[in-house]
Amino acid sequence: MPWLFVNKRKFLLLCLAGLTLFIFWGSGYLESKSAGSVSPREVLHTGIQKTLASRSYRFQMEAEMVTEGKARVNFTGKVAGEWAAPDRIRIRGSIMNTPVDFIRVGDTAYLKDHSSERWMVITSGQMAGAELFYAELSPAAYFKFKDISSLKYKGRHKVDGEKLLLFELSPAVQNPFLEMQLTDVYYKVWLSPKDYRLRRAELRGRVKDVEESSVEIKLLFQDYDKSIAIEPPV
Repeated sequence: MPWLFVNKRKFLLLCLAGLTLFIFWGSGYLESKSAGSVSPREVLHTGIQKTLASRSYRFQMEAEMVTEGKARVNFTGKVAGEWAAPDRIRIRGSIMNTPVDFIRVGDTAYLKDHSSERWMVITSGQMAGAELFYAELSPAAYFKFKDISSLKYKGRHKVDGEKLLLFELSPAVQNPFLEMQLTDVYYKVWLSPKDYRLRRAELRGRVKDVEESSVEIKLLFQDYDKSIAIEPPV
């Protein structure tokens, strides 16, 4: 099945890839009301486990390509989405000035052709291609790491009126898209001090084979365990 974005896939691969599990190593301790003091590794591991165990959440993602010493190039992507356990997701927005509207319910995915306003139905037998597209857009694919060369807890920082736990890390990503396209990847991750679940994340990586260029991705998570209905399109 031809994809609508075939000429823009390189930026999709750069900007959108795999949130399955954090594997963290680190030293130092954080204050915890219930446990006295715990290591950053424990906090982050607990936060990701709780995030993955959530019944639902909403998210936003922004991505852009930056050229060193020059003005920022065209904004490459902005999407908003919803996820509901166990296997429902909807993503809407724009990538490289191309509208994106994607729904997955179980073994069936739907991709809207905005030129005709019709939905393309992708069944389980055609899901191999859909899985690739889904992996590029899903927020559940950004944080699978082979290793982390450095991990630092940077304290509590106020963001939009909420004090969050900030971590900075340099991981070796375990994701074919990011591995092929980016190097020197660096993350900032903000967790809630109340339940340790993800609130924000930012990552930046240098683009391979594109001189003095890097990709920046920002993620926002909210509305955990809210009632979110995701249904197939009519």
